[in-house]
Amino acid sequence: MSPSALRFAKNSVPLLHARASLYTKLGENKKAMESYQNIVKALPPDESHKCLQLARDIVKACHGFGDTSMAIETLEMIFSKHPDLIHSEDVNNLAELYICSRQYQRAIQVMCDHCGVGLKVANLEAAFIEGLEPEGLEVDIPDGLPIDLRIKLAICLIHSRHLLSVAAVTAPLFGESPELMGDLYLDVAEAYVDINHYKEAKPILAALLEAKNYNLPAVWLRYAECLNSMGELAESSQAYKEVLKQVPRHVDARLALAAIEQQLGRGESALQALTLDQTEYQEDQALSRQDVQLLFRQSTLLHTQGHDREFLEKGLSLISKYLQKDQEDYANFSVVSKSEWFGLIQKLCHSLGAAKRCGDAQDIISKTLDSNLFEKEGDKQKKLKFMLVCATFLNGNFDKAFNNIRDFVTKGGDKTNLMNLFSLIVTNSVGTRHHRFCLRLTIRLYSDSQALSVINGHNALHTSSYKHAIGEYARAYHHDPSDPFLSLCLGICLFALASRRFTLNKDSIIAQGFSCLRQYQRLRGDTQETNYNIGRALQQVALNYLAVHYYHKALTLPPIIPADPRFNLQPQIAFNLSLIYRQSGNVEMARELLHTYCVI
Repeated sequence: MSPSALRFAKNSVPLLHARASLYTKLGENKKAMESYQNIVKALPPDESHKCLQLARDIVKACHGFGDTSMAIETLEMIFSKHPDLIHSEDVNNLAELYICSRQYQRAIQVMCDHCGVGLKVANLEAAFIEGLEPEGLEVDIPDGLPIDLRIKLAICLIHSRHLLSVAAVTAPLFGESPELMGDLYLDVAEAYVDINHYKEAKPILAALLEAKNYNLPAVWLRYAECLNSMGELAESSQAYKEVLKQVPRHVDARLALAAIEQQLGRGESALQALTLDQTEYQEDQALSRQDVQLLFRQSTLLHTQGHDREFLEKGLSLISKYLQKDQEDYANFSVVSKSEWFGLIQKLCHSLGAAKRCGDAQDIISKTLDSNLFEKEGDKQKKLKFMLVCATFLNGNFDKAFNNIRDFVTKGGDKTNLMNLFSLIVTNSVGTRHHRFCLRLTIRLYSDSQALSVINGHNALHTSSYKHAIGEYARAYHHDPSDPFLSLCLGICLFALASRRFTLNKDSIIAQGFSCLRQYQRLRGDTQETNYNIGRALQQVALNYLAVHYYHKALTLPPIIPADPRFNLQPQIAFNLSLIYRQSGNVEMARELLHTYCVI
């Protein structure tokens, strides 16, 4: 058909019919309905019955593919064009469409215009004098108004909050048996539920459940929701169980029941509500949306209740399936948000760490990063990378931990906690490649970093580059002279340098080292620890008579942390003293020290 044909004959009904039929064959339903609408407009007044029937067909078709607005538009056109031919069925259809689109006032109006319904504000004069809202409406309903239209009027009044008038409108309905009028009972109850008036909905739903034909899961579910919202948790729990008896895989009912059981303090019952029957779910099968949602909530509840072993078993299985999902399964797993998945991964890693299963934590984090699930969410990606640093460190994989932490240190080398972790990693690393990294980092980015100066000093001390170590420790000491650890490090390096065979001016270096150690003792306190360290340094340079003084003093002092035997240095002190006494020929004293402090 040429497009120009309708251009010159816009109201040609045959051409409009041909175009509508063509659109229908092409599957373009909306355009087909628009063409049929144009036919309704073009039909002459003497074909009013044909016009009305066509409009009804359009409304039916629009209802089929969910186009409410076009159905309303079509009926409004007929109501305006042929008001004398309108039947109660048409009013019912238009009111239903208005209710579906939440246009309750217009639904009331169409019933007033075409069904003889009358509304009058009650006590309007008193309300005007007192400055209050009208208390309600006086509703005048003509005899013979169909019951379904009466109930639609009640629904509109409920949604419009004119609740005082509803009882008179619905009275004829509640005089009928719910076996016969159960669908209308349910409509009224759901209207009350929609506006959170559960008290009014509860008896209606209870009456429905007594009817054999309406003892259905959907009614039980609404009844359970009412009870839950009213705080009647025990009764609500029983109602949800009735739903699950009839529909065992109803996800919303399971989740609601689990939440209620948890509120009632019945943790095991809550877990049971979320547990899938093994006959319904196998480990190797694909998960449906319902399975994913239930397994996720079950894992979360297991973690909350402290069932760590079961939580790890269920959670790791679920996360593995999530990470291995393909494009077909994506929609099923998307029922749980990405933030919730990320939270589950964090909980799993925390529990794995507590269970000393850091290798499994490292594996799950690595797989998550490889999947690029959170690639576009920078904050989560960063957290995962740092979690991987911690997992690899705790798992003893120090080389990988060093590789993972390098980027963090490059960007945040001025953060104390980060540098403490970095120091732990490089201290346990094998090899010296981190030495060069730390030096480059100091030179390029953080020349004033005290932490990097200390690490560089440790690296130099480890390779016996004592002069370099002294320079790095001195740089750190310049930042914080009150830190006793830096004074100790300087003293150790000076004594180590003095103990070298070809070092010149040994006496001067020893004096400087002793001065640093005494500064360390003043800052740290006159404790077992400080006296032992000074004695050990003096013994290193063969000043045994001074070392004996500090060792004996250390033996008389308590450990720095008395409750922890690891901090008791008496065995080490006694052993070093025994070496000095044995070297001087006092074997009996050496034997006595070993017998007193070193025999288990």
